[in-house]
Amino acid sequence: MAQETIPAGRNAVCVFDASSAAGAGLVATPVSEATVNTWLGTLSTSTDIANNISSVSLNTPPVYASTNTRGRVAGGYTSQKPVMKQGEVSFEVLWRTSTGSDGDTSFEQRLIDAADSLGEMALGFFDYDPITAPATGDTVQGLCGNFYISAEKTEADEDVQRFSITATVASGCRWHKITGS
Repeated sequence: MAQETIPAGRNAVCVFDASSAAGAGLVATPVSEATVNTWLGTLSTSTDIANNISSVSLNTPPVYASTNTRGRVAGGYTSQKPVMKQGEVSFEVLWRTSTGSDGDTSFEQRLIDAADSLGEMALGFFDYDPITAPATGDTVQGLCGNFYISAEKTEADEDVQRFSITATVASGCRWHKITGS
């Protein structure tokens, strides 16, 4: 998968652990299905879902290693084999400055703390809410694990303030699916 952009109209969500210490990740590496399910089970739909994200873009290009030999490159082309994947999620966050009617600001503060400390942050990027069990036969899926955060804040003259975030895979990432039963 080179790049997936969650289509408009989908309920793209980012989950995070609002109660853990800044820089706390999913802990276990490599992250297993059981570890992710346990982590998701500790989260709350009222405090651990960031509902102010937009323009979510997931990019997981492979890293290639050369497998050139004289015989393989005789036709003039190099020979490569994918050996691992890189992972990066970019998204925008609506900048909220208070915990008023527009919601809680703990997600924004966690992102700032993670970017400032260069620590890992446990995040999950799903196409729908992964904390509430999906309906029978429905599947919720997305990338989750530990990420390093980089941030850029811009203040456009004729728009709301936004925070552009890039979350780069740090450790323990996996594609996770939850199917309702």
